[in-house]
Amino acid sequence: MKSKPGSFLTTPLLVAAFLACAYGAQGQPLPVLPTVGPESSPRHAETGYLVVYTDTESPINTGDIQYYPHTDYKIYDSHGAVYRWVRNHRSERDERPTYVSLPPGHYMVVGKSETRGEVAVPVVISGLRTTVVNLEKRPLEASN
Repeated sequence: MKSKPGSFLTTPLLVAAFLACAYGAQGQPLPVLPTVGPESSPRHAETGYLVVYTDTESPINTGDIQYYPHTDYKIYDSHGAVYRWVRNHRSERDERPTYVSLPPGHYMVVGKSETRGEVAVPVVISGLRTTVVNLEKRPLEASN
């Protein structure tokens, strides 16, 4: 079985490139969490999806109800450049994280964790699959 040349280096190189950029910009590197996503390299050309459960903002009181929208985050491409900034809710009354469609590949998500502050998470996006990153301390609710 043949493997693609350099494919085993993709994630470590992505992490190294990102850490170099983050260190230069902030003076201290961000904590990097384990990679999230399928173990195999992306094979489909079709779009994949990303959902990130970041920490929530301070409660927004709209009368009788308080809402806790998720904080924004950034997605970096495999070269360490900002690929996309994600507003992780549609409105002040929206507590669901945003579904982001992405081409298959390796990315770095930088967002706010409930327990560790701002963190970096390498993610793998594969066609026709959804990769979920949970930066909340409580487990995700089962979806129907």
